[in-house]
Amino acid sequence: MDKRILTIALAKHLDRGDFSLSGNDVDSYTLHFADGTTTQGTDYDLAAIYDAEESVQNKGKRITELKRLLAETDYVVLSDYDQDKPELKAQRQAWRQEIRTLEAV
Repeated sequence: MDKRILTIALAKHLDRGDFSLSGNDVDSYTLHFADGTTTQGTDYDLAAIYDAEESVQNKGKRITELKRLLAETDYVVLSDYDQDKPELKAQRQAWRQEIRTLEAV
């Protein structure tokens, strides 16, 4: 795992950025806080925090992709054309529903 991405994910998780991360393994690392305190890697599961951060980024990418697909097919479902494309109308509805689901989580 990229240490910089882990640090960013951990900073968001802790809601603070006043620390540094030392150690190269997700199971053996130390957080050094600005106030002089430290904590060992067992206190925070970096892999889980990283996975959660990655999940948020992937959701954002998927939402962007779905919105792009909707924008690219807008012209096809105008009132003059929607009778000829019922499968596209259904697909667009599925995309919109997926966006709602991703944004709700």
